[in-house]
Parts: sequence; structure tokens; C-alpha cells
Amino acid sequence: MSVLHFATRQINLQDIGQVCPLVAAVLAPFSTLFDIPALTQEWFAKDDQPFPDVHASLVLSAVGLAFNVVANGLLIVRFSSRYYLWKITTRVSLLCWAIKVIVALINLSVFGSRSKRGDGFTYLEAFWCAVVSVILSGFITIALLIHWIVAFHPSQKEERVTSSEVRITGRHFMLQVTWLVSAIGLGALIFSRIEDWLYFDGIYFMVVSSLTVGFGDFEPTTTAGRIILFPFLFFLVAQLANAIGMIIGFFSDKSKDAQSRHLAEMEKQYHERQDKQNPTPNLDEEIKFLDDVAKMEETKQQKRDIVRSVTYFVTFWLVGAAIFSQLEQWTYGDGLYFCYIFFLTVGYGDFAPQSNAGRVVFVVYSLIAVPVMASFAVQTITSTLQLVSKRRLEHRRQKHDEDYAKKDLEKAARHVFLPHAELVARSRSKSQDDQGPNQDDNSGEKTTNDIHDAENDIAERILQAGVQLEGHARRLLVGLMNADDDNSQRVGMLLKADWNVQRREVLSLLGPDAEEGLDLDGDGKGDFKPGAESDLRRGVQGPEQIIAELKGYRESFATLLAAGSTLKKLEGKERLIFERRREIELAASTSKDRS
Repeated sequence: MSVLHFATRQINLQDIGQVCPLVAAVLAPFSTLFDIPALTQEWFAKDDQPFPDVHASLVLSAVGLAFNVVANGLLIVRFSSRYYLWKITTRVSLLCWAIKVIVALINLSVFGSRSKRGDGFTYLEAFWCAVVSVILSGFITIALLIHWIVAFHPSQKEERVTSSEVRITGRHFMLQVTWLVSAIGLGALIFSRIEDWLYFDGIYFMVVSSLTVGFGDFEPTTTAGRIILFPFLFFLVAQLANAIGMIIGFFSDKSKDAQSRHLAEMEKQYHERQDKQNPTPNLDEEIKFLDDVAKMEETKQQKRDIVRSVTYFVTFWLVGAAIFSQLEQWTYGDGLYFCYIFFLTVGYGDFAPQSNAGRVVFVVYSLIAVPVMASFAVQTITSTLQLVSKRRLEHRRQKHDEDYAKKDLEKAARHVFLPHAELVARSRSKSQDDQGPNQDDNSGEKTTNDIHDAENDIAERILQAGVQLEGHARRLLVGLMNADDDNSQRVGMLLKADWNVQRREVLSLLGPDAEEGLDLDGDGKGDFKPGAESDLRRGVQGPEQIIAELKGYRESFATLLAAGSTLKKLEGKERLIFERRREIELAASTSKDRS
């Protein structure tokens, strides 16, 4: 999935309201980081010698940094607060960011003009840090302002854009990025002191090192620097990978949600057409439709991801080459070469940013480029190649193994599953056969005891079907939970833990000397016997078990509906609605054809 892909076909205000504060949470710590060298280093040099800044400019830089730090702190509080405190911190944080932008713009426009200083003056890294910081602060202000407008828009549901999900995610984003930026800032301070560098040179060195590019233009020369570098690199590389994975995961989830909504809409439109054209539902047609739609959507999604990722990558590459070729006075071809060399974290060292503006831009550009490359090279291309490889493997298996197609889950299901209406009808027929033919012929009327016994039989069937239904459902859920998904892992863990507690409580009632296990879960294995291992613990494994459990699940549910309608004494249309079926005539050959 593309890291920058906010996939939705119908962008609405609520989606924007959710993303904007998260964007602000990611950018805010970096704005503060760039403000530090903007205050502590000189903006200008005259004849290659740093020139002291005007006192008023230093005061404005200090004020801007102070508002930046306060605004960052308020953002963290904002993402940790409930509704009323959230309103207050949002207003104050937005105000602080706006003041920061205004102060920085005044500082740059009044004291940052080189033309007012005469000839021989050049911009140093600190000036460009101030420019980058005000740009980032401007984006943050706009994002928070949009979120504020959306959150209190009359047509929007306030609880969604201020929901706990947004607050928790935003706080997590900001804390993770803050840890990363703090490590970069602390490392820059330490190495600037040990290696006698400027503070921004330390920032540049830490970013280049954490990205594993290694141009070789900055390297530790002291023994202390070489020793301290190891723990910093160890933490920075891990934290950077964690932050990138977090951002990629967020946008991938957004993409999956949009894809799910699109699939649901396609199914809705299909069912509306089928209701008009073919009012009699068919299980085989429904399975085939869902199978075809899933494969078609998967293919389309892969194509969309490739197109988007290639577009982002090429655009980023071409624009980056144009920027660095201008800043470093390279040819455009050299700019292209430099960009893909550091994109892929090769870093030969033959090309590296040398200008003051080039290094500042590189720090920002590289931290954006790495997620783009991670999305393009690692995520999209890898997943596409895996999909192609998977389909080619399936094709080879089907070509060389005639029985393979029969083992496929969807195809096997079409041959094994009876329609729901037939399952319910068979369950009713079986129930009537079990009761015996014409048991009321002698009396012509049912006695109270007969009615009571019949109701007890129905109640027993309902209870047995319910327990069997729970067993089939639990085994399917435990077995089919996605191990790579945190929510699925939690659900599977909960189901296993719940079953283990039930089993232990029953065993404690049976006692240690119990020889025969109780078959309470309906699988016929006596799972409640001491020492026995239940299938519910490990779930289902393999297509054959899945088919068997699905078949048992549907049969148990059909039995439950048939017995329930009998117990409720429903007749005619009411009974059919309760049983979720139409009236059919059972054919003796049906079971033979499908078995």
C-alpha cells in the first residue's frame, strides 16, 4: 500500500478532519528542531565569516521558539484530553502556532533580507532553518485550523473528529516522532561539542547516519565520538523504522477501509440488480460473485497502488533533482543520480550537499523521501511481485495436479454446501421423522403430557444446536484470525482464554477421577475429559477442516431456526421469514448430487 495514499473515492470533511491533526502531530517536533539552530547560529556570513545577528532578530527568534515549544506541549495535552479540555487546548495551541508563524515571518522579512546588508553577505544554514521552520509551522497552523472548522461544522458529527481513536493515534504519532526528533537533537548537541561542529552540522550528521546513507562528508574523528555513535545509531535506526512503519500502517488502514467501503457498495448494487432481475437467490451464484469481485478488486487495487506509488516516486525524484541541481550547481543529470543514490541509501560520497541551503533542504527532503521509497520499493512492488508469484504458483499447481482445484476452499464450498432453504427444510423433516408418524392417531388430540414432551424435545434440540453452533463458530474464528493483525490476535486470544476458563471450571466440577469426558461443544470428542485437547484451542487448519466446520455451522444454524419456529408455533409466511427462506420441495436426489 502506498504510504501517501489516502484512498477514498468520496473525500469528505470527516476524513479531512481526522487526518489534519495527525499531520500536525508528525510535523510539529521537526519545526521545533529547526528553530534551535535558527536561534543559536548566525544567519549571515560576510566574506565567508559568520556575522553576528541583530539583537532584535535574536529576540524574535527566541519568542518564536518559545511559542513553538508551548504549542508542541499543548498538542500533546490536546491529544490526551477529553472534550472540554480538548476545546481549550485546541484553541490555545492553534493560537500559539499562529503567533509563531507571524513572529517568524516578521523576523524573516525585517532582518532576513540580504539586500539590506550590502554586498558580500551570504545566507548560512541557520537562516534556511528559520525558513523551513516557518513553512512547517504554517502547514501545522493550516491543518489545525481545518480540523477546528470541521470539528465544529454543523453538518458533521463532532464525536468522530474528536473521538478517542483520533486522540490516541495523534498522541502516539506525536510521542513517537518526538522521541525520534529528541534523539536527533540530543545526538546533534553531543557530537557538535565532541567533534567541534555547528549544531546544525550535528543534525545533518545524525539524519544522514540514521538513514544509513553515509556520504562521508561528516564522520566522527574522536575516540569518544566513535564510541557514543553506536548506541545513538542503534536507537535512531530502530526508532526511524518504527515511525515509518507507523505512518505506512496508518495510511494502509485508511486504504483498506476505503476498499472495504467500495466492495460493500459493489455488493449492494449487485444485490439491487439481482432483486429485480432474479428474485430467487442462489448460493452458487452468490459465492461466484463474491469470489470474482474480491479478485477483481485485488487486481485493481494493486494497479492503483502501483500507479500512485510510481507517480509519487517519479514526481518526488524529478522535483528533488531540480532542487538539488539548482542549490548545488549540478547538472540535472547529476541531480537525478544523487537523488536515487540516497533514495536507496547507497551513498557513494561522490555527490553530497555542500551548500548551506542544500544541507537544510536535504534533512527535510530525506526524511520525506525514505517513507516514499519504503512505500514504493518495499510495500507496493514487493506485494505486487508476491501476488504475481502466488497466482503463477496456483496456475502451476492446477496444471500439474488435477486434484488441486478440488481442494480449493471456494470451489469445494460450492459442491459441499446445500442452500439455506434446503438445510432448514431438511431439519424440519428430520425433526418430524424423529417424532414418529401419526403419534396422535389413537386419541385424535394431544394430551398435556404429549405437548410437554414435544416442547422439551424441541428445547433440547435448540440447546444442542446452539452449543454446536458456538463450537463451530469459535473454531472458525480462532483458526482464521490473521496473525499479522493486532485486533485479530486480541480476538483470538480472548476466544481461547474464554474457552480455557470454561473448560477448567467444568473439569473442576467433574473432579480428577472423571473417566468419561463431556461433549459440551458438540464435536463428539469429549473435550471436557481431563487431559483431552480441544480443537477449540487451536482452531481449524487446512481447507478440509474449514469446509467441515462451515458445513456444520450452517447445519446447526438451520436446525436452530427450524426448532425455534416450531417452538414459537409460527406458520405460513411468518415461519418462512423467521427461518430466512422460501418454501421449497425437497428432492431426494439433491443430497446425492452434492455429496
